[in-house]
Amino acid sequence: DYSSRRTGKTAVKEMHNLEMLATQAHQELGIVAPRMQQAQKRVLADKVIAQLAGKEFVDGPWKTPPLRGKVVALWGLAFKPGTDDVREAPALTIVARLLEAGAEVRGHDPVAHDTFLPMLSQLVPGAKGFSLHEQAYEAARGADALCLVTEWRELRRPNFAKLKTLMRSPHLLDGRNTWDPAEVRELGFTYEGIGRK
Repeated sequence: DYSSRRTGKTAVKEMHNLEMLATQAHQELGIVAPRMQQAQKRVLADKVIAQLAGKEFVDGPWKTPPLRGKVVALWGLAFKPGTDDVREAPALTIVARLLEAGAEVRGHDPVAHDTFLPMLSQLVPGAKGFSLHEQAYEAARGADALCLVTEWRELRRPNFAKLKTLMRSPHLLDGRNTWDPAEVRELGFTYEGIGRK
């Protein structure tokens, strides 16, 4: 199957090409169109807004940013584990949306520290409110929510008991459906994955 062999940046390029062909043929692609892919990248940020401010605040514009005074930690900034490539990385869209909503955002990635901030600064000039942290647990210290965006091996099995003592509020948002919901809920976290309870 041709489509199953296309992943990462290759798939994104293929979808852009497919959208151009569809436009030339006056056809609508629907869910596979890149604009839908961009909207999908916002899902995790919107779940954070709903969790910390309420579902009624997901759709802007806002008179007062709904996450003002809130801290959100993001683990995993690269496009995928094993690379520092952040082009097309969902974390860019997520961070931009959370900053727009007024959150302080703390990011951690094992290798993408040098590549992420320049790309983010293109989306959010100055990237005010965003900071990078060498240690995952430092990024989570004092956080109201922790989002797993890229499933690096070292982020798949954190010490959840330690996290619970470091975080201000025990909200976990698992963008990769990597963590065991029953395990973290038993420890007192609220948990939300993508497409699962």
